[in-house]
Amino acid sequence: MVEVDDSEFPFVVGRITGDVTDDEYALWREQLSAISANAEERYVLVIDTTGAHVPTGHQFRFLTAWLRERESTPNPNLMVIAYVIPSPGVRLALKALFAIQALLIPHEVVNTYAEARQLALRYLNRGDAAVNT
Repeated sequence: MVEVDDSEFPFVVGRITGDVTDDEYALWREQLSAISANAEERYVLVIDTTGAHVPTGHQFRFLTAWLRERESTPNPNLMVIAYVIPSPGVRLALKALFAIQALLIPHEVVNTYAEARQLALRYLNRGDAAVNT
C-alpha cells in the first residue's frame, strides 16, 4: 500500500507499507511530484517505509531515476526530505545511493518516524533550508 498525506501541509508524509506493485509505486511518485509541482510555500517531506518490504530492483532503479529528475529541477520550497528506513540493510543501500547520486535537497536517513517528524518540524520552525545531511 502507498499513501501520500498532505493533511498537515506543510508537513507531508509519503508512506509505503507491505509489498507494493510497480503501478502503486508509480502512482505514489506521481502524487509526490504533484505536491512538489503545486507547492507555493515551503514544506517538508517525510518518506516513511516503516512497514514496507524491500523494494524490487526495478523499483529501486525507478527511485534512482526519480531522484535524478527531482535534482535536475528541485523545488526551492522543499526544505528537507527525511527518509524513515528501519532496515539497516536498506538504510545502508540508500546511503550508498546518496553517495553516488548526491542530493541538492537537504536530507537525512533515520530509523524511526518520530525522528523524521522531529527533524522536519525543526526545519519548519527554523524557516530556513540549512543542509542537514
